[in-house]
Amino acid sequence: MGLPSIQGTSWRARPRAHFSWIRDGLPLAVILAVAFGALEWWAQHFWFFYDDWNFLLRERLGDETSVGGFFHLLFLPHNEHISVVPRLWFWAADALFGLSSYTPYVTASIVVHLATAVAGWVLLRQAGVDRFVSMLALVIMVFFGAGAENIFWAFQVGFMGGLMFGLYALVATNTAAGRRHRDIVGGALLIAAVLSSGTGIPMLIAVALALFLRSGIRRALVVAAPAVIVLLGARTFGGAGGAGLGSTRAAIDFAAEQLVYTVGAIFEWRTAGMLCFVAVAVIYLLTRYRQVGHEWVLGVLASAAMFALLTGISRSSGLASPETMRYLWFQGMLLIPVLAFLVNGSARARWIGRCGMLVIALVALNFNLQQMGNWTTSRPAGIAPNKALLLSFVANPAKLATMPGDEQPDPVTSPQVTAKLFLEAIGRGDFNR
Repeated sequence: MGLPSIQGTSWRARPRAHFSWIRDGLPLAVILAVAFGALEWWAQHFWFFYDDWNFLLRERLGDETSVGGFFHLLFLPHNEHISVVPRLWFWAADALFGLSSYTPYVTASIVVHLATAVAGWVLLRQAGVDRFVSMLALVIMVFFGAGAENIFWAFQVGFMGGLMFGLYALVATNTAAGRRHRDIVGGALLIAAVLSSGTGIPMLIAVALALFLRSGIRRALVVAAPAVIVLLGARTFGGAGGAGLGSTRAAIDFAAEQLVYTVGAIFEWRTAGMLCFVAVAVIYLLTRYRQVGHEWVLGVLASAAMFALLTGISRSSGLASPETMRYLWFQGMLLIPVLAFLVNGSARARWIGRCGMLVIALVALNFNLQQMGNWTTSRPAGIAPNKALLLSFVANPAKLATMPGDEQPDPVTSPQVTAKLFLEAIGRGDFNR
């Protein structure tokens, strides 16, 4: 039996999902197993880098931390991002694993990346998108090398978590009204999203908009309001953090370029990619605009636009580039499912949609696997000398003890690490667990 059967005739009607363990579950499990193994293999040469040290050394949860100090640290913004969830994870991982291996930390990042891709796949299947088209979209997402910085940098688990929790909130609430338990789950996931990173804010917009279009303002407010209250409370308690502000024109240009670069990362060629994306969108709008189940697509597109604009406002002053890999990852995880939905909906015959998505997948994988290979070679090579330097102090702490406490042994890739903090970590046995 196919997954969706449309119930009702209203534009607010919802597909009813029928999951097949053979036709859905088995291919999903195979793709995830292959992707997890490949990503873990690529990740084996990465190590602690830059912001990783913030929660592990500079803002470490110590035995002597008071209750007030705990909550102060917990809600302290990292730059402008609320980072409650990633802090809790890093503190727990520090207590369990120490600093002897980067594997637990980067594995968490990989798992969040794969879980985010699965959320996009679930949304496609909920919308009745063809199984083959949905699986191709999933493959592109799990091997989205244009966003490799996020996948292999453990610190980005919070940045990715905001999107992951937000997408699952969209999945949970992607039903007709009356499913109160699912709305409660969706609301809780939105709270987790905004407590993970600033990336949860665009997802809050996505869920609220999708619910408004589907069920009206009341349901949207009921699900989204708790996350808004928590967000405001966290901002009040922890502070707003700091970020640069660019001009309005610079912010808009930054946002537009970011979206164009993301489409280029999917199609490899930016101009051709934009033309293709616009073409399938126009065809869908002309032929299938009355199709039910696309409220989440509008929510996702609003989230992509909001994220682009927010990063443009805070980063266009020169703090980052619109083609920064972590931004491309966020946008890619949003736009790839939308693209698959549009390709599937604009094709008059199933085989046309499948062939079209297959061509897109082959082009995307060719480019993104190259990007993945480049990043997993260049980043470890770049930090290898610095890793060797810091580990030399672990082998011989006496050398570190001769330095002033506030001196940075590795000011290039680990400026957060001072001689005092690193020596304390060695003394605790963090590198010997």
